[in-house]
Amino acid sequence: MGTIRERLFLERLRCIGPERVDPVAGMKQKARAKYIEENWQKLFPPVDAALLKVVTAPLQRVVSKGMDPATDEMMRTHWEPQIKAKLHNTYEFYVIMLRYSSSVKERNAEEQSRLLLNYYLLLVEGVYSAQVNLVCHLLCNMGQQYRSSKSAMEHGPAPGSIGVIEEDSLWNKLRFLEDNGFSFMVDACDRQLRNSVAHLDFIVFTNGCVGYGTTSRGPKVISYDELVHKVEVLKSITDAVNEVLADSTAAWRKAVKEKKSKTAPKAAAKVAKAGPKDPKEVLKAMGMEKSSPEEREPTVRL
Repeated sequence: MGTIRERLFLERLRCIGPERVDPVAGMKQKARAKYIEENWQKLFPPVDAALLKVVTAPLQRVVSKGMDPATDEMMRTHWEPQIKAKLHNTYEFYVIMLRYSSSVKERNAEEQSRLLLNYYLLLVEGVYSAQVNLVCHLLCNMGQQYRSSKSAMEHGPAPGSIGVIEEDSLWNKLRFLEDNGFSFMVDACDRQLRNSVAHLDFIVFTNGCVGYGTTSRGPKVISYDELVHKVEVLKSITDAVNEVLADSTAAWRKAVKEKKSKTAPKAAAKVAKAGPKDPKEVLKAMGMEKSSPEEREPTVRL
């Protein structure tokens, strides 16, 4: 089967140059891995530089000011394993779409729209929502007040805790982000489309157009190309946010590690300068030895 990265590469290659798949698949593991690494960006271009420029400054700010040891521990034990699993599910579904594209000869617009709608929902409920949750939590650590849309329990977790944020509505979280300078994340998601797909409240026409939501004029109708654009926008934003969050978090952890490495020798030198302590004094300070025989308690109680 190979890794998910290999499968993504080979299925994408099958779509654009099917005759090149077998030679690559037949390579030895190390040679194949090297070939994929060298040619990855030809099939999967990196995040757009202009988009990275838009998202970098605000994300670096919340990471540098909102990170603390407790949040770092939460990310290591909860958020990072979660985002890894969500990314894996997204990639697996993308492999399915690539296989459909390369193996089904008589494709039609309706089928392609239905696949894209499920992919869009997977993106929103997976990687995108996890990113929204983390940014909201970091903003709360910076002092921004988060008001949950759900009634809070008297002795429940704090409003800005990751658990409360994860359980809150997407609408409330996006409103919080927009109020704090993250409109680029909010604008990337069509919440009405997400709700319609999640609740099966949509219709797909034979030409690939999708009707969803409710307006004064009835359901909103978008073409297949417009649906593709919505998917591409959301995917681009999540890729950019993921890259910046990873880099910013790594930089924060490196800075903390360097700070500890600088303070450790000073602390050790201070202890060495103080000189060795009398063992009796150490035991006395720990409450394990009394200052005089009269103060010592008997070792055996009757």
